[in-house]
Amino acid sequence: MKKILKSFFVLTIIVSAWYSSGFFASAAPYFNKVFELKQPDNSKVQVVVSGDEYYQEIEGLNGYTLCRDSKGWICYAKLNQDGTQYISDGQAYKGEKDIVQGGISKHIRISNESISKIRQATMKSLHPNSTSSICLAGNTVKASAVTNQNYISSASDSAVSKDLVNGVTILIDFPDQKSDISKDEIDNFFNQTGYTGFNNNGSVKDYFYDVSGGKMIYRNIVVGFYTAKYPKAHYDNPNLDESICGSELGEEALKWLVSTNIDLSAL
Repeated sequence: MKKILKSFFVLTIIVSAWYSSGFFASAAPYFNKVFELKQPDNSKVQVVVSGDEYYQEIEGLNGYTLCRDSKGWICYAKLNQDGTQYISDGQAYKGEKDIVQGGISKHIRISNESISKIRQATMKSLHPNSTSSICLAGNTVKASAVTNQNYISSASDSAVSKDLVNGVTILIDFPDQKSDISKDEIDNFFNQTGYTGFNNNGSVKDYFYDVSGGKMIYRNIVVGFYTAKYPKAHYDNPNLDESICGSELGEEALKWLVSTNIDLSAL
């Protein structure tokens, strides 16, 4: 089932991670995973991501640390004066064969204390309480997922007691960037038994069923797409605290979800 976790990242963005480091990525720990991302002019670049849902380091294929600038461009990064943040040095990243100027170094890192603070802020943003089960799905790496499972009921199947877990995923588009993966595909990724899309070995439902020894059935209600109020760069502003950006988009999406009159009582 390792493949499903790997593709979970491809089909997933965690909003706050891009806010803290200038990027989006997701879910469980992974190391040197290559993603293809879009620049504001729709050109595509490959980046290398290491981390987990709470913090990621993003580098180019040439080993230089990357971040987004205020206009949304993926740029080469340098450290601010106290080493607590990545800031753009003004050079847009185009790929492995770039000629990098300005004397910046490869594999730079902010301080461990700063990383710890970012991780704690991200945890607080993603898990404000232990009873919510909400996914916010966007389209930067691909789609998105953040889930806090709420074990709400039991069901009997062939005389075997199973935990039935219901979640909801909100798919999010931006006015200036639409998802290139359909709602049906994302629904299958979460809920289809034996899902094989994007080289997965099963769906999210299959994964939780497998790791629980057949004792858990995880089902996801996929709704959307909700179109955010502002362009993507508005929520991906490296000059703002990630909790502010994440909360703004989250509140928008949740208000929209309530307006659809979806029944949330089973979550």
